[in-house]
Amino acid sequence: RAPYLGGMYRSANLTLANMNYFLWYQPAESYTFSGCAAGRKFSAWGPGYCDEASADGMAYAYMQAHPFGAPGGVHQEGKLVTPFFELFGDVGKTIGGAVRGAFTLQEVHGSVNGSLWKRTCQWGAWHCAFVEFGSYDLVKI
Repeated sequence: RAPYLGGMYRSANLTLANMNYFLWYQPAESYTFSGCAAGRKFSAWGPGYCDEASADGMAYAYMQAHPFGAPGGVHQEGKLVTPFFELFGDVGKTIGGAVRGAFTLQEVHGSVNGSLWKRTCQWGAWHCAFVEFGSYDLVKI
């Protein structure tokens, strides 16, 4: 018998398959820090909350996910929503395959010693994540 009633191996029980995806495919997040101006050149298509004139070399971070916590592999952040789209059959699977995401961490204007940050979530299709959705503020306490 297959583990978990075969949920990972057949599409008949997609709910169980998606649950297994999230349980077994735990990505680890890493951060590549840089100054704001350098970071903004890398992601000029997204919203800019940090001060590009700042000399702080850790005011901007690009986030990456690594499958199974292995730093050698990089996981496209848009894949986080793939299981949701697969619930809608072949059309959803096609749409889910095109979704791309990019996450950043930016120290915002007025921050004192790293007290205010913006965690951005940009979403799009293929090679451009141009829509900001799900971003939030972080406050150091």
